[in-house]
Amino acid sequence: MICVLCMMVPDPSHAFTAVYFAPVQALFSRWFPPQEHQRFIGVLNSFMYIGSISSMSLSGVLSDISWELVFYVYGTTAIIWATICLLCLKNSPEEHPYITKEELDYIMKDSKRNIKQEEKPSAPVPWIKLFTSMPVWATILMQTGGNFVSYTFLSELPTYTKNILNYNISGVSNIVY
Repeated sequence: MICVLCMMVPDPSHAFTAVYFAPVQALFSRWFPPQEHQRFIGVLNSFMYIGSISSMSLSGVLSDISWELVFYVYGTTAIIWATICLLCLKNSPEEHPYITKEELDYIMKDSKRNIKQEEKPSAPVPWIKLFTSMPVWATILMQTGGNFVSYTFLSELPTYTKNILNYNISGVSNIVY
C-alpha cells in the first residue's frame, strides 16, 4: 500500500515535480492493470492540485509563527517522503518483496508483459525529424507557457494578496481551514 501512496502523492514542496511525470507514467504502466491506468493518473493529477492549495494555506499559518518554519516543514516533509519512496518503491510488482501472489496475478492478468515477445532491435531515433516537427514545438511551447503561468501564479499569489489586496496572509490561509 505504501508503494501506491508513494506514486500517487507528490511531496508538498514540489521538490521533484520537474522529473516526476515521466517516471510515474512508467511506474503506473507496471503497477496498475491496463484498465485502471487512466483512473489513477487522474487521481495523481488531482492530488497535485490539492497539495498546492493546502500548501499555500498551511504556509500562511506557518509564516505567522516564523517565515523560516515554512521552509523547514516542507523541506523535512520532502526528505521524509523521498526516503519512504526510495525504501518502499520498486520498479515493478515482480521485484517487490511484500506483494502477495493474488495482487501480482491481478496486476499481471491483462498486462502485455505477460505475453512473451521476441526482442526486436529498436529503430534509431529520428532526431532531426523530431526537432523540426511543428507539433513537437507546439507541445513544448504550450507546456512551457502553462508551467510559467502556473508557477508564477503560485509563487506570486501571496505577495499580490498581501501588497495589492491588503489582506493578511495568515487570515486568508485560515479561511481554507
